[in-house]
Amino acid sequence: MAGYMGAHHHDGLVSRPPREGSSGLAGEQRALVRGALEDMEENEREDTADGDQPKSEHHRERVLAAMLHVFIVKEAATCNVEKDSVYGAAVVMPQLARSAGWAPKLCVLAMRSYLFLILNCFLQWFMVYSLVKEEIVMDKYSGQMYLCNFGAKKSGCPEADGCLGPGGTRITPSRMYSYEQWNIQNFVKNSLVALFPEKAAEINDKVDPGEYGLESMVCRLSCTFLFIVAVTQEFQKALELLRLLYVCPAIPDSWITEFEEDEAGDDDPPVKLQIAGMPRMWKIINVMVVFIPQLCLWQFTCRAGMTFLLETSSIQDTIVNSTALTFVLNIDELLFETLSTTYSKQMLEMVRGFPIVPKGPVEELTSDHAILKQSGMERWWSRTSVPQTALITGFWWLYFLWAYYSNHCHLSDDGVYISNPMHLPVSTVLGHLSAFLPQHFPVPQVSSPYWTMPKEH
Repeated sequence: MAGYMGAHHHDGLVSRPPREGSSGLAGEQRALVRGALEDMEENEREDTADGDQPKSEHHRERVLAAMLHVFIVKEAATCNVEKDSVYGAAVVMPQLARSAGWAPKLCVLAMRSYLFLILNCFLQWFMVYSLVKEEIVMDKYSGQMYLCNFGAKKSGCPEADGCLGPGGTRITPSRMYSYEQWNIQNFVKNSLVALFPEKAAEINDKVDPGEYGLESMVCRLSCTFLFIVAVTQEFQKALELLRLLYVCPAIPDSWITEFEEDEAGDDDPPVKLQIAGMPRMWKIINVMVVFIPQLCLWQFTCRAGMTFLLETSSIQDTIVNSTALTFVLNIDELLFETLSTTYSKQMLEMVRGFPIVPKGPVEELTSDHAILKQSGMERWWSRTSVPQTALITGFWWLYFLWAYYSNHCHLSDDGVYISNPMHLPVSTVLGHLSAFLPQHFPVPQVSSPYWTMPKEH
């Protein structure tokens, strides 16, 4: 069991995980660095005594950089939980209570962590559900169509192809408005026609309500991409939790252990909190209660947020909304910071990550060649050369863009994406499954559309 509690052998990259909150490298790692430096200096002295030319200062700097890279990777080779979120507390606190023999105080803290997790899920779900209801139910009762790419093309308008707006007239920058303003102006025009039907031709000729369209396609794409960048870290945190549940052994290890003689500092408590083995039952509970809700809320927020941003026409509102939407995914951290006890916060801060032991033989860093080989400093292409997070972000951004356009828009004869025909919902009641999975549980609608793309007039 000691192998899972952090007391690993010292050669190569395998070591105890770093103490959270400590500055710089751990004491054992600093000793290894000093030893490697002394060996390098001794080798240089032996080369000089034998008449060989000592290595250049450039080579020494490269070796030092390689050593720094090796030990930074060594410190990062742990799998941990979120320490400022109700998700991390819901994983850690029950395991600490189990390790302490279900002490009543820790049991109460574990139950509080589940209570805050439930509260977080309810608040996040309700806020996103309300946003979805506004988009797919209430907006339709106001007569709104999907924005798609109306007004996105402005060069050459009004004569060029793709300049037709949802009102059936040619778009120009001087007569393009937000939907609220455009809807009011249409209401005024229609009211005048209803009051003075004998003057309908004159009213249609002289009263111009304008058109509804997008102000800036560049702003739309930039803000939606930044929104996905902001929420991708939540996706990575969920994957990190899944990775932890996979790599930690399915055995009832204690997460509360004593420090070894050479491990504890002067200011350290007599015990350490270390992520260790977890019974298989608790792994299943954490997947069902923590991981799946976190992933579902992330997907729900991303899809609803992207639709909300893509339906925003003005530049100012798009920028403001893109930053405001990230608040929804930060509710878990807000609840933890505000409602959790200081006792729980300190224990989560003390928890050390589970050490990831590399597979295969590990070469001891006793020579310049071994250090350079281990660090990969001499290779142009390695795993760190691939921007994995950027690729993940780009993938999700393109996916949610595709989901919006494929579900709400179609390509017109002019080569521009325009809104699908719009149908009123049968009721203002929106089912939760319809909000979460509208493709599989569509909202009931009336058969005749209240809006279709009109012909040019």
